[in-house]
Amino acid sequence: MLIKTEKLVHIKKNSRNFINVVREHYLRDDIPCKSSACYQNCVQPKGLPLLTDEQKTTHYVIPDITCCRKYLEILELKELTNIIFLQSVVQQIKKKAGKRVSKNITGIHKNPLKSSIVFDNEFHQSCYVQRKEGQDLDEWFWKNVYSTAQWFHQHLQQKISIIILTECEEVLKNYGSETPGIFVMSMTDYINGFWPDLNEAKDLMESLSSINDVEELNIGASICKEFHEYFPNQVLEAGIKSGRFFANYLKVNKHRPMMEAFIQKGDGKISSSSTSTNNISQVLIHGTAARNRAVDGDSVVVELLPESQWKSRSTSIHQHSESNSSSTNQHNDSDDKMATGRVVGVLQRNLRDYVVSIPEEEINSRSSKVLVVPWDRKIPKIRITTRQKDRLTTERFVVRIDSWDVGSLYPNGHFVKSLGPAGNVETEIASILMEHGLSVIPFSEGILKEMPVNTKVNEWKMCDGEIQRRKDLRESHLIFSIDPKGCEDVDDTLSVRKLANGNWELGVHIADVTYFVQPNSLTDLQARSKTTTVYLADRRYDMLPAILSSDLCSLISEQDRYAVSVIWELNPIGDVINVWYGRTIICSKYKLFYEAAQQIATGEMDFKEALENVPELQKVQDEKKCRQQFEEMKQAIQHLMLMARQIKFKRSQLGAIDLQSSEVQLEMNEAKDIKGLAAKQPLEVHETIAECMIFANHWVAKKIKESFPSKSILRRHPPPNQEFFSTLKECAQAKGFTVNTCTNHLLADSLNRCTDEDSNTNKIFRMLGTQAMMVASYFSTGSLKEELFSHYGLALDSYTHFTSPIRRYADVLVHRLLLASIGDELTNQSELLNNKDLQELCEHINVKHREADQAQKESLDFFQAMYFKEHSEDDEICVVDALVYQFKSNGVLVFIPKFGIKGAVPLRDNEGNIACHCGDKIKYVSGSMITEGAEIVLKYSNGKKDHIVNIFTYIKVRIKVISSTMHADRLQFEMTSFHSNITMTTNEHTNGGKLNVTKSDLIKDVKNTESEMLNRKEENEKEVSKREKSSLKKKYGQTHSSVSMYEMFRSFKMDSLTVDRGKATHK
Repeated sequence: MLIKTEKLVHIKKNSRNFINVVREHYLRDDIPCKSSACYQNCVQPKGLPLLTDEQKTTHYVIPDITCCRKYLEILELKELTNIIFLQSVVQQIKKKAGKRVSKNITGIHKNPLKSSIVFDNEFHQSCYVQRKEGQDLDEWFWKNVYSTAQWFHQHLQQKISIIILTECEEVLKNYGSETPGIFVMSMTDYINGFWPDLNEAKDLMESLSSINDVEELNIGASICKEFHEYFPNQVLEAGIKSGRFFANYLKVNKHRPMMEAFIQKGDGKISSSSTSTNNISQVLIHGTAARNRAVDGDSVVVELLPESQWKSRSTSIHQHSESNSSSTNQHNDSDDKMATGRVVGVLQRNLRDYVVSIPEEEINSRSSKVLVVPWDRKIPKIRITTRQKDRLTTERFVVRIDSWDVGSLYPNGHFVKSLGPAGNVETEIASILMEHGLSVIPFSEGILKEMPVNTKVNEWKMCDGEIQRRKDLRESHLIFSIDPKGCEDVDDTLSVRKLANGNWELGVHIADVTYFVQPNSLTDLQARSKTTTVYLADRRYDMLPAILSSDLCSLISEQDRYAVSVIWELNPIGDVINVWYGRTIICSKYKLFYEAAQQIATGEMDFKEALENVPELQKVQDEKKCRQQFEEMKQAIQHLMLMARQIKFKRSQLGAIDLQSSEVQLEMNEAKDIKGLAAKQPLEVHETIAECMIFANHWVAKKIKESFPSKSILRRHPPPNQEFFSTLKECAQAKGFTVNTCTNHLLADSLNRCTDEDSNTNKIFRMLGTQAMMVASYFSTGSLKEELFSHYGLALDSYTHFTSPIRRYADVLVHRLLLASIGDELTNQSELLNNKDLQELCEHINVKHREADQAQKESLDFFQAMYFKEHSEDDEICVVDALVYQFKSNGVLVFIPKFGIKGAVPLRDNEGNIACHCGDKIKYVSGSMITEGAEIVLKYSNGKKDHIVNIFTYIKVRIKVISSTMHADRLQFEMTSFHSNITMTTNEHTNGGKLNVTKSDLIKDVKNTESEMLNRKEENEKEVSKREKSSLKKKYGQTHSSVSMYEMFRSFKMDSLTVDRGKATHK
């Protein structure tokens, strides 16, 4: 039942004035309590976390505004559960404490382990208290909190006590024990009384309490005149609208964190008297004064400085040291000035948890105030107050920034928790995860209860009803998977077979995760929060429990599994005749790893060797039958490769770009010790699997977009900024090539023509192309115009992720959309997200994927450093050949083919001396370094002959590890010789098992297929009677040469590449 009442609302009219507005306010009596201890049969939201019952807890906690603002970190501790956040409190938190605190509250109540809720007390008839005329606002808020506590206590039949946490002294005095079973206390009393042994909470209490001592924290404020007050909000808003100011996220240069930060200019032009500013895409914020207390990732408002004050960005190689993170003696060494501005306001702080350490100079200080150094070099030192300094001197720990006053050189923060001893592997991994906001909490008891059971005693079995609903492929199809060695979460399998009509059938079969993970279940909610499995160099953190990710959803060989399949019929030249989508039952025949599949396909691995590498063959007792199965498997892989080439070739005609990145592969033993490090060798089978997955993703995207045009999740890849191609163009020009980057088609053609005798040079071209690309992102189709849906790199008008639901939540959403689009009876369309909710979730997924990718890269960097640290600097492992591919003002950037690593090598030291060969060593002597086009000339003052370094020449470098107590260890490169043992790496047809498939190769393959079709045609025609030949000739006879297959492929060869999608006729 609804009750209408009125509510007085204060609305901000301008920066100073508020107006009072009376609005209708409706109260209802059917809002559920969300408690497992409920005796009133409340309607509980399906799948959402619930407060536990009296058997698992003695009390519920209701924090008020004062408690949430001051002690939210304590409420985040895993030990504190059953917290009731009132909607009235959350709304005030958003207004007074900002988005960070509000976001953290959301994180608590969405975490199934916390058993916490948000309760809509403002709309509940028994909880809402009408505000009296003239009543103090804070008193009215408190009355609503207390009224809600009373209702909960009575509603649960007084079985569970209610504790209200507040820091208001007057409330504590007046309401301490007014109602039996309802207790009002401070956080200090609560922790001391209920959690006396929870030291982490006590440490946090001490740290958070110290924040209030503002004057003490702001030591030195009176002497700092570097910063200025931010402009008022109305000035910022007016400036942005007029074009005088513009807003975006601040990105600090990690190599020069004290001197350089940038912001990307959005749409619109910067107002200036000079027309040269109209096309500005990036603005430099030079120095900490101009940055004006903004931190990396903050949403800032920037004012452009007059052109006379513009600076140039540094183009030199910078060598970090422990002490220079706060140094300001760096200089700009380029004459090219760029637009320069200053920060005049901060719209939104990127306040997060920072991993820090105590520097050596602070250790012996007796003060409880400490300047700690963040692990992330882009973040300034942070001042905290702690009594635990002695314990923390050798540890990495977490702090949060609270404020940065205009008179203070450094921001103020507080201690949150310790991560462990610096240098310890587990501590360093925890630091990486913490820096990127990744949670690796274990799966809750509630989630594990949702999981199916599969043990030797209680084996999981498919149900008969589900078998009847699905297409059964177990006997009809040869299905297999090809994955990296050691892969346990097998998302995808493939099948290929020839049909009776001469066409081919290609099947991509994906784990049916949505059968096991129901929408809004606890498992689904946690997967939605994580969004992805996190893969680090030595471990992974699964998105789904192991019973699903490594067992029942994993398409392991010789096990019946549920799948969602896409099956195409294609003609011999790769045109799609029809496609089928649906739920299936499969049994994968083989679980192959990439290297074995490649060698089997190319004939490098014979039957005898295959027996050792394919366990499934070992189980076949009959040798003849085993050999037959080996041949069937070999042919299936070869046919799959051929089809993938055809599909990729067709995409290449649309402008698909074949890019490359430098991938490093760690070799570890079972104890997780590093055995070796090498550049990942690309194989054709890698491209085969990737092409099949791209094909499936594209066709699923087409299907769901057609069925749900305003609420489908797709993945877009916008065209790159043309400025980002400058390095690629310069490198190509040094080799005599021209790269046209106007469209993806022209870029792809240019890269295909940039073919050098040295394969490493070709890798560099494609790596630089990759470097220029924008980041692809998920979006809801209802949030963008259709012309923005396309994927630039893949040259597809629609694309999504369907093939990895075990490790990506986006794929889970896509599976639900696909199944709904084909009318699957187990899929409820009403549970699909609307456009608004889907777009919000897409933005969350994009952030989490970016964080996971960055964490993966940093973990690889960490283990790389460990590997080289274990070898002496003169070890042959550390002295390697490097290919120069870019010039800087004081050195060169190099690519190390042996390890797939890129790095910077200085040719001029900090004193201005330049590298010189002195005997068998490199020394730095007086001289000058001049860049002239594609070469660097080193001119020596001692009369020694000039030395020239060209782009794409090889040099010898030494890989060193620079250890740090404050930051992660990192690699440093120094030149040992201008001369290398190699001058080039030649392209071979087979390179480490990779078949370099060119357009001519593909044409040959397709023409061979065409020849087979002709032979079959001739055989069939011999059996036809003479009287039928005349009519058959009219239907199937030779066409004019201008439209023959020969002419079509001849046109391909001449790069006049078109795809004839019409009916093929035979010569």
